[in-house]
Amino acid sequence: MTKTRITKAKVRVAIHWYLTGSVIKGTVDSGCKEVQTHLEVESADDPDKVRQVSVGFDPRILTEGRVDILPVFFSNEPDTLDRLGFKLRIFDPNDFGIPLLGLTYIASREMIEKDPDTLARFLKAALKGIEYAGQHRDEAVEIVMKYAPQEDREHQRFMLNTELDRALTGLAKESGVGWQTKEQWQALQDSLLEFKAVDKPVDVSRAFTDQFLRQVYKNGKISWP
Repeated sequence: MTKTRITKAKVRVAIHWYLTGSVIKGTVDSGCKEVQTHLEVESADDPDKVRQVSVGFDPRILTEGRVDILPVFFSNEPDTLDRLGFKLRIFDPNDFGIPLLGLTYIASREMIEKDPDTLARFLKAALKGIEYAGQHRDEAVEIVMKYAPQEDREHQRFMLNTELDRALTGLAKESGVGWQTKEQWQALQDSLLEFKAVDKPVDVSRAFTDQFLRQVYKNGKISWP
């Protein structure tokens, strides 16, 4: 899932989004320690007036005027607030050239060396499940509601559709959901270094491998079973 930001429509600031290891900062600002993003604002306001506020996961703090900028997931809070009747402006980091990769699977180097077959089978099953959900969206929503009957069905549908649609962009369109490259990770590291989110570079080739993606996909299709 990809994080984004939303603001109340009346707030007028020119915004540039940067990734760092700090909470969000803005002219009138909300931040939470879970979000490793830095918002740098271009405006006539004194930077010393920036106020940081710790927030949880209830987006109504935006509609109540407690904050003017809120970190959200594209697939979650915007729908909740829209259904409450609030007009939003959504800022997509991709529109500002910020390299993002969404959620990723991480394995230890020891696991990769000792049991690569298990990792390959796990990744194939996970991606096959995503593919099936994309082809049977109504059924996927029904499965969610079976195990989470307290949730709102239409909100779950919005979440599913948004996540699936955003997963099939860029390289994933031709190579398959989840496909990524060393160059993308290098660009992410370069951004983190530029804005001092990390202290020193690492060899990206030691932290990233596409060997399992290559086992899972053949000509852009999942090799199944």
